[in-house]
Amino acid sequence: VASSLLCWHFVQWPNLVRRRRTCCFGEGVGLLGVLLASQSPSYILLTDGSEVCVSIIRANLVINRHLAVQASVFRFGRAAAETLLEQQVGEGEDRLFDVMVAADVVYGQGAGGTLAAELMFESVDVLLAHHNQAVFYHSYTE
Repeated sequence: VASSLLCWHFVQWPNLVRRRRTCCFGEGVGLLGVLLASQSPSYILLTDGSEVCVSIIRANLVINRHLAVQASVFRFGRAAAETLLEQQVGEGEDRLFDVMVAADVVYGQGAGGTLAAELMFESVDVLLAHHNQAVFYHSYTE
């Protein structure tokens, strides 16, 4: 449900990602990312912590003719975010993410769900700290 809600949000305001560098966290099968790819971001990276999900994302990108979109495995945490940041900064500040999104990436209650949430926000914190105009959209439903 959360991914569908964010899809609706970005359909209503496509300029939020148009011509912006965008990163989607915890994409699952890629619903939100495929929609965002259709809204002309300057660059888009779709991520998930599961290699199986990333292979499904790639298949969905091909089906929807978004061949230039990148998809890769990304597991939350400060170290992973710093590595991702290093990869993006390699060519200058214009390569930092302007928009980051996540929908329903934190599942379950208790220690596992809490830890996942903390690691996700830790990752986003690292990336936001290096770009004072970047934004993070997060949607979660129980």
